[in-house]
Amino acid sequence: RGVFRRASARPIPPTGDAPDLAWTFSLALAGHFVEVPDALYLKRFHRHSAHRSMRSEGIARATEIYRLEVEARLGEDPALRDEVLKEVERTLARRRYLEMIKPLRRAGRFAANAPRVVFE
Repeated sequence: RGVFRRASARPIPPTGDAPDLAWTFSLALAGHFVEVPDALYLKRFHRHSAHRSMRSEGIARATEIYRLEVEARLGEDPALRDEVLKEVERTLARRRYLEMIKPLRRAGRFAANAPRVVFE
């Protein structure tokens, strides 16, 4: 969550697969982000939150959405575009792996009594 210039925003192609990530990625390509190392709040997921309706549309669809954003923002620099797309593919492959092991991670967090997201 943060503050951004409206002129930097672009509409993201319709997707139910974490559209806020694609939107934030697009904004990152347009400018600079400042990291705040410590969480300033805990996210709450409400009964009608879009979080509950998000579903993976597959790596191919996610890759296409990110490719469109990279080409729109960095199309004038082919070397940079190719470098960013390579990193996107690596990151999406890691995301697919993390989705596969998610049940194990949940069990580990429960066993370690780690802080959990609050569902209302």
